[in-house]
Amino acid sequence: MTLLLFKLNEDDQLLHDVEQKLRENPDIESLVPAKPDEPLPQDCCGLSCEPCVFDIYRKDLIVWAKECAEPLGLSCSKKDDDEQKRSATEIFSRKQYRSLKLIGVEALTHDTNLYRFELPCASIDFPLCSHLIMR
Repeated sequence: MTLLLFKLNEDDQLLHDVEQKLRENPDIESLVPAKPDEPLPQDCCGLSCEPCVFDIYRKDLIVWAKECAEPLGLSCSKKDDDEQKRSATEIFSRKQYRSLKLIGVEALTHDTNLYRFELPCASIDFPLCSHLIMR
């Protein structure tokens, strides 16, 4: 069961759409600028710097996604954003637990795992610093 503790926004949706389109069509990578390099875990000092290297990376990713949107024929319309929010609302709740099927766990680092859930209607990427409570 999960509890959603974040709000989806237009930037997250656009980033998701760009990354998905590039995964599905690797031949079109030459049409877009190079994706920013992700900082390594050891690049963060852990002292709550403002901004953290991961905050800077996140902002760079959003800029990159916006630069990629036009050559890839993507735009983040209000209608698409509303549909994504409605879909997320149906799947997650801040007030009650919902059941989701866990379909995979991938260890990324010694203290970080990537959890994959089966969703009934769509794929939803969680923004950085999002939290799920799992029981």
